[in-house]
Amino acid sequence: MNAMIKWLSSYLKHIGLCGNTGLIAGTLAGITLTILNIQYEGTLSFSPQQFFQVTVALILFCWIVILFLFVVMARLKLSQVAIPALFNVIIVVFLTTYWSWKWNVFPWSWLLGMLIGMLIGYLLCRFSKLFK
Repeated sequence: MNAMIKWLSSYLKHIGLCGNTGLIAGTLAGITLTILNIQYEGTLSFSPQQFFQVTVALILFCWIVILFLFVVMARLKLSQVAIPALFNVIIVVFLTTYWSWKWNVFPWSWLLGMLIGMLIGYLLCRFSKLFK
């Protein structure tokens, strides 16, 4: 177990703060969609209006959780985290919700969100390093 924690810690350091933000946002959004699907006994479907409402609610929820984790727990400055995290969360949660809805893979939304979050977060980290 200790070796797995060390490997995970080194991997999460490698993908950077943006990657971790995406990973957390995608995983939270995906788990929420999966739990919602379980609550509706596997028959979850959205109208376009419901899709918009669920996406906005998940964006706000994930952004607040990420701000709590990074500002309160990791002691980063709010001004450094708030806007980049919001941008990352909007992209990741929208893509996770959209592809779960389009492909109707709500039982696997947690995994889809995790993968989309890591990919988008990693790409945003690489993109931001071009301008530094």
